[in-house]
Amino acid sequence: MSNGSGAKLVFCNIPARQPNSLLGFYNALLGGDAFVQNEKSPVPQYQEALTGDGVDLTITQRQDTRDVTAAYWAVANLDEIVEQLMKQGGEVATRMDTPDGGRTALMLDPEGNFFGLIELPEDAHEYFQVGTFAAASKGELERRRKQLRAAVERG
Repeated sequence: MSNGSGAKLVFCNIPARQPNSLLGFYNALLGGDAFVQNEKSPVPQYQEALTGDGVDLTITQRQDTRDVTAAYWAVANLDEIVEQLMKQGGEVATRMDTPDGGRTALMLDPEGNFFGLIELPEDAHEYFQVGTFAAASKGELERRRKQLRAAVERG
């Protein structure tokens, strides 16, 4: 979908008791005032675009006291990737269907870090530009990888 691994980062979700109470804080961090309320969400949710290629920051109503901030990756087949990741030591914390026809899984990696997977409904692919990042930016991605390696080597 984006970088050869079959997944594309699409949003980072921050759970909150009162999502609108965090808007000022994250507007100060991001240097703007552009969060929009997602009226279609079944719970209060605010979104802000972080990149031009479809990566958002979301602030969503906390559903459980154990909810954590997590990066969500779009995948083509949720069941298939969950199975692969479980074979690599991953663990499923929760799964759910979304009201728009998507499906999500919140998982833990082998070190206990949370991350999310989402199988997007078809109409969300264009919004998140699923599949377009690698095609449009493959050279840029390789350049950035070389830049990162050089910076690490310099120490």
